[in-house]
Amino acid sequence: MGSLTKSVYGTIAGGYFNSIPTNSSYTTVGGGGLNTAGGDYSTVPGGAQNFAMGNYSLAAGRQAQANHAGAFVWEDSQAAGFLSSAPDQFSVRAAGGVRLETSGAGLALDGRPVLTSQVTPNDGSHSNIVNVVNGSPANSVASGVFGATIAGGGGANYQGVFVPNAVLADFGSVGGGQNNTSSGAEATVAGGSANTASGDTATVGGGSGNTASGPNSMVGGGYGNLIQTSTSSASIGGGAYNTIQTSASYATIGGGSYNTIQSNASYATIGGGAFNTISTNAFSATIPGGFQNVASGNYSTAMGQSAHAIHANSFVWADAQPSYFISTGINQFLIRAAGGVGINTANPGTAALAVNGRETISGANVLEFGYGVAGKEANAGRIGYQTFTADALDVIGAGTGARKIKFWCEAGAVFTGTITQPSDRNIKQDFHPLNAQDVLAKVAALPVASWAYKFDAAKRHIGPVAQDFHAAFGLNGEDETSIATVDESGVALAAIQGLNQKLEAEGKAKDDRIAELEKRLAVIESLLQK
Repeated sequence: MGSLTKSVYGTIAGGYFNSIPTNSSYTTVGGGGLNTAGGDYSTVPGGAQNFAMGNYSLAAGRQAQANHAGAFVWEDSQAAGFLSSAPDQFSVRAAGGVRLETSGAGLALDGRPVLTSQVTPNDGSHSNIVNVVNGSPANSVASGVFGATIAGGGGANYQGVFVPNAVLADFGSVGGGQNNTSSGAEATVAGGSANTASGDTATVGGGSGNTASGPNSMVGGGYGNLIQTSTSSASIGGGAYNTIQTSASYATIGGGSYNTIQSNASYATIGGGAFNTISTNAFSATIPGGFQNVASGNYSTAMGQSAHAIHANSFVWADAQPSYFISTGINQFLIRAAGGVGINTANPGTAALAVNGRETISGANVLEFGYGVAGKEANAGRIGYQTFTADALDVIGAGTGARKIKFWCEAGAVFTGTITQPSDRNIKQDFHPLNAQDVLAKVAALPVASWAYKFDAAKRHIGPVAQDFHAAFGLNGEDETSIATVDESGVALAAIQGLNQKLEAEGKAKDDRIAELEKRLAVIESLLQK
């Protein structure tokens, strides 16, 4: 009713107040009302207030305006006007959403499949849940699974191999790649190839051949890495062929290759390196990196090469020597460094330990030299504060027989206070009487001169040389280059005794002579008085 066409071969099939203007050919208005088809070969199927003004355009619904050639515009019931913006567009405004049913054939855009969803059945435990499957048609979600997502990737034939992606548990996800499987609830494989996330909420980021079987576990990438079952919240960052075994919850391997955290070693950590092992039940053990290190004790740490911390709370660092360096007890801190250890210095030189700064020893207050030397005397080589003597610093000589200390101080040694030598009869043996007169004669014959040490020429001294002293008295064993102070003072005392004996003998002889003379004098005086 009231419709008007002025075009060549234009058609208005029905409706009201529809129009086809002049100069438009082969246009069609199917029905509806207040519709206009103004472009050649344009179409308005029906509806209301639609305009198809571009050649070969189509407008449908309510107030759709296809103003460009080849444009398709469909508008829902909103009365706001919905216009094409470029030629050859396909435009839809649908406030209630767009639904496409393909009976499983999927949807393609520019020849490529686009994201599709599979509506899952509603029941008492599930409603309004869909599975999203994209990528290869070979990708799949297992029957009875809800909320799965496969974003892409996969294939039915890749270099002769069937490589689909699959989700086997509720809300599992595969982002892409090929031959990946998410088989744990809420597990994710982001990409890569041949990866498996089988633990609930487990994740594999990428790489190839990685498996995260523990709940909440994560493998970031790399190749052939494995987190075994019952290992909660463990992680492997990357690398190759690293393994966290069962029940080693919260354990971590950062990277490297062929590193292993064994069963029940919870909270253990390997930073990287290669062929490192944290042993079974080694709670919170750590290997920062290196090569062929082993941490077996709880809270132990091994690092470097071939370091073995096999006791609880032990720390072992080993240098590049190939032999194993192994802890021997709990709470040890062990270092093997053939090039030396420097504390507050970067150049230990040839020293095993070089310290630049103040050193303090507390606790037992004992520093021991020569530890482990076969046959070493008890306590030999020790320096200790009040170790054996109250209010004294004990310095104990070294040796496998009699203990000895030798001081090298060419410029001299100064002692504040007296020097006391032990002279207890109970520590002496083999007593022999001396001929003090003989000792005195040897002292009298001993060459004594004034001289200076070659290494301290400015200072002069008086005394014998050790060779003459040894030749005269044969003391101090076979040592002909030193004079023991106890021998020097002993010889002096013996010589004094000999001198005293000589003086006493000479004095007695004089007294006897005087007495004889006095006796004779008395006889003479008696005779003279007669």
